[in-house]
Amino acid sequence: MSSCNSLRVPLYTAALIVLMFVTLNASTKAAEKQVSQPFRSVLREPLPEESLSYKVDSVGIHLKGPVFEYLVDPNTGCITNLEVRRDDEKVIQLSEPVDLILDDYRLSAKQNSGKTVLEFKSQHQVILKTTGLLKPQANNSSAIPYTLQSTFFDDGVVVSNVTLQPKQDLVIHRNVSSRLSAKGKFHSYLHKRRDQHGMGSQSGSLPPTGKALPLTTLTSCLEVFSPEAALALFTDSGATHLSKAGLPTAALNITENDGVTADVVLEQNIINISEGAKPYLIKSGEELTFRTGLSLAPNRVPHPRNSGLRMFTWAGDQKHPYPTHQEILDAARLGFTLFQMHRPGTPGKPRPPAGEMKRVIQQVHDAGMLFIWCTMADMMYESSEGVQKMREQNQWKLWQGFNYGGHYQPHMDSYCNMTATCLSSPNGLAEYRLKTISEMLDKFAVDGIYVDDNLAYPSCPLHQEHQHPHPVYDSLIELHEVSWRRRKLMMEKCPHVVLIDHCTTAMVLPVMSAFDMHLYGEGYGSTSLENYWNFFGITKSLNGQGCLWPGDDENTRTSAAIVYNYDLLTGGGQYSYLDWRLYPKKFPYAKGVADEESLYIRTYSTAQANFGIYESQPYIFAESGKQFSTSTPQTYATIYRNRTWNDYLIPIANMSSESQTTSLEIHQPEAIKVKQDQNYLVFDVNQHTSKIASGADVSSTLSNLEIPGGSLRLLYLRPVSDSHPMHLWGGKRLSESWDAAQKSLRFEIDGPPGLQETIYIANCRQPALKVLVNGQPAAFALDASQGIAFGTVTFTETPLQLEVIVETEKESSLPLEKIKPDQLFLHQHQK
Repeated sequence: MSSCNSLRVPLYTAALIVLMFVTLNASTKAAEKQVSQPFRSVLREPLPEESLSYKVDSVGIHLKGPVFEYLVDPNTGCITNLEVRRDDEKVIQLSEPVDLILDDYRLSAKQNSGKTVLEFKSQHQVILKTTGLLKPQANNSSAIPYTLQSTFFDDGVVVSNVTLQPKQDLVIHRNVSSRLSAKGKFHSYLHKRRDQHGMGSQSGSLPPTGKALPLTTLTSCLEVFSPEAALALFTDSGATHLSKAGLPTAALNITENDGVTADVVLEQNIINISEGAKPYLIKSGEELTFRTGLSLAPNRVPHPRNSGLRMFTWAGDQKHPYPTHQEILDAARLGFTLFQMHRPGTPGKPRPPAGEMKRVIQQVHDAGMLFIWCTMADMMYESSEGVQKMREQNQWKLWQGFNYGGHYQPHMDSYCNMTATCLSSPNGLAEYRLKTISEMLDKFAVDGIYVDDNLAYPSCPLHQEHQHPHPVYDSLIELHEVSWRRRKLMMEKCPHVVLIDHCTTAMVLPVMSAFDMHLYGEGYGSTSLENYWNFFGITKSLNGQGCLWPGDDENTRTSAAIVYNYDLLTGGGQYSYLDWRLYPKKFPYAKGVADEESLYIRTYSTAQANFGIYESQPYIFAESGKQFSTSTPQTYATIYRNRTWNDYLIPIANMSSESQTTSLEIHQPEAIKVKQDQNYLVFDVNQHTSKIASGADVSSTLSNLEIPGGSLRLLYLRPVSDSHPMHLWGGKRLSESWDAAQKSLRFEIDGPPGLQETIYIANCRQPALKVLVNGQPAAFALDASQGIAFGTVTFTETPLQLEVIVETEKESSLPLEKIKPDQLFLHQHQK
């Protein structure tokens, strides 16, 4: 058995664990010694607790998750309160109970009577069932018996099955609808139709105070969001009956909107009757059944690894299904931390040669990365045992799907022969999928799954065979549940699991809620950087990580330069990459791969790893106008502050196609914790030049910066307290200490095994220096004009120990040499 939990710990991992405990223990003895946790160990930290507690008191039924709490009225089953918190701040609060409305009947009405019982309770799910009577506000109408079964998930999703059971004919004159009223940090909306998969959903900024947005398309999910919070109302039966075409199926009303917080009312109509039209009749003894639900964000505590999750994908082809050892190392040395196999075969049943899979997984782990197995939400390998068995038994129709015309096979890989399945996973399909994942984890040390095309497709015409509630149905509710079940299964066997979905531009909250990462592109760009942040910021509301995919359609693909503008300006760690773009000569079908792409990857992914973006607080351009701003239109800046080292990484980007000169003005340095009486060394990561400035005058060193069109400048600020040497750049600094008596600087740096990188050491103006790497003399040089010593090191499976010894009585032992700009800088300026 080699599940994730029983994986043999590689040498470097064991050494890192020992190092972490030693350095952490040392830091308690010497408060001045700062210590970073190596990211390779951060990757394997268990996910924060995800559970759902259940408590009943005189107030009601409390269901509390990691960052949210529901309150349910036991008399009606109505959700009367909801609070959602991000850190210590309340970001969502119900304004009114979540209501079901039927003409003059209200689920929340005090006159209703009923009883709620606990049907099921586990650590992660609670099911409540209410049986009661809806009583009208007018006395001349009869009470309506109803049942309400509500399933609460620990990811914040609630799905309620509603059944109305009138004892006599029930005539509906106006509408049946669900309504959600809340106040929260919302600035945008999205409406998913039941007859579309979600890409291209209507979306935009929230209307101003007092305005309403009526929607007339088949409604599936209506949500409001910002990078801080999100809230969605969804149903499987929107617009079951309209008295005429064009009536509202859903509506978004804004009672107050100050640009940061909004009071919103979301409503979805199951039935809508226009004035004077023929009423809708439910005969005595018949039932009206439908489902409605809620989803929210944030829904869990964030993991510290998020912005460090950079994914590399091996798609392969018929000739090269598995990567070589060197290709795995190449991905790690470019700064990637997740290695995805895109066409590996059915989970647990690797494609031939199957023996290669364990070799690849072990080498991925030895390189410090996590291994991700790809599966699909809507397709299965034709060769899988489950598919073959259903075909042999003439039962395939029970699983059959129709996306991609029912079949998909890329021209370069005949093994990837995929057949479509229904997203609603009826008739045992969900159970079979989960079974294969369980078997996979028993056989292979897999760290996560990438679910491709995680979209709520409405393409299944077999609504009777699959028990769909309507002929046109997008399976959104079932898609959420199977994803949630997948998460629970994998967390049990692999506590640090990473779950990734491919949502493209379908940012539909309940579909995304079970995932840690969201691949929201296929090379797509955006109309503007602001729109990109506003729309895709929903991943941030989930405390998730976004992935930008290079894509394969050269007419729509965004260049690597612009992609890194998006990436670094909106939180970091987002740009993913794949094999045929890195090795275009090996894969002849690769087209349009720019020669300089690998320079951008090597420069900007490595820079994020070196800085430690995973332990940093970002001040995003769109939210920090009071703190800082750029001087030139179409230029932007985001500032990252490392919480361990109190240093800063500042990308300043030019979104224009033409070269521009801009300056960064810091208006409120104290707001980003820049100390005015502190000196800072400002290092240009690409140009390799440096300056010293006080915190009060740091803006002067960030002025008149020339930035090529569609590119960025990357600047690093490190506090300078004394004149002794200090590590400046190169590798991820884990610890650092200065021994004044011995005139010795010692620091530890980490990087992917085998990576060669230049290390820069500042404040080297003493007459003589000696640099040791793991106790051995190293070939370093000195740029005397900048006082920076620099030299190349090769990282190993364990962090490197560097020592800089100042020998005051000797002549300089380091050769003098000017530091050269990096290859990307030279390439840009040669152009």
